[in-house]
Amino acid sequence: MTNVIFVSEPDVYFADQKSVLFVGDSKHTDFVVDLLSKSKKPYTVYWATQHSSIEWVANVGSVADYIVLDCKINDFFTGFFIDKHNTFYYNNVTNMNMINVNKINDVSDAVIKLLATED
Repeated sequence: MTNVIFVSEPDVYFADQKSVLFVGDSKHTDFVVDLLSKSKKPYTVYWATQHSSIEWVANVGSVADYIVLDCKINDFFTGFFIDKHNTFYYNNVTNMNMINVNKINDVSDAVIKLLATED
């Protein structure tokens, strides 16, 4: 049994555990779930792609503890989430350090940072 609940559109999962919204290429889902499953803590992983509806992404983004954002996926999602304190981003074209200092290199950086914050 795994400690990672993977959720995609149109579902929402409510539980007393950390939740992360990934906005990015779905080719990384297996890697992320595998890495998080090594944790002793449970996680809810939401995954949005360029084809996800704005309503669903905004909804799960409002309940997620963390957001990991690939800036190349969707300009609207980037603009919507980039100024949130819990957003980590990568693949940005413009310098966003004035808005958000949580720049990462890729998805794995975000997961490693997340795992490092565990008690």
